[in-house]
Amino acid sequence: MLKSTTYNEVELLLQVSRGDEFAFRILFNHYRKKVLFIATNLINSNEAAEDILQEVFVKIWLNKEHLSRINNFSAYLRLSVRNEAFDLLRKKARMEVFLENNKKLDIDETPDDAIFQFEERQVKLADAINHLTSQQRKVFELCGLEGRRQSDVARVLHISKATVKKHMADAYKNIREFLRVSAKVLF
Repeated sequence: MLKSTTYNEVELLLQVSRGDEFAFRILFNHYRKKVLFIATNLINSNEAAEDILQEVFVKIWLNKEHLSRINNFSAYLRLSVRNEAFDLLRKKARMEVFLENNKKLDIDETPDDAIFQFEERQVKLADAINHLTSQQRKVFELCGLEGRRQSDVARVLHISKATVKKHMADAYKNIREFLRVSAKVLF
């Protein structure tokens, strides 16, 4: 617990690094508006800025043991917000590419047919993902669906980056095989 009401960032970061939730709340409240301002300027969306705020501070809490080594927390926070905003924009771009690739309609198809086919593909993909091993599924969801970096996933799951790569390769192979076999069964 902070001994005085003055804001001492070095002491606060040390307390957060030791798991002090009250100190974390103080840190969060102190930087909340700054993070929202930076995020909103980067991506021009209040809703996405709120998501970035949450994601940045979740990562800070999950990696709290490293906070005591940070010399300039304000700069560290700006970089974290920027990285998170870029990750969000990359995910959005991947989703747009995915949707663009999946909206190629036959001339006779109606929008309802396309929606049905898209939903059907989503169900098949979800089924394929559910058939992965639990570790492959975790890695695929974090890297493949959420777009997280392999190094981040390795750290979160406490496995090596090489293991993450192997699980991703196996997951893609197993999903392709599952979809190939299920397509043969249908026809």
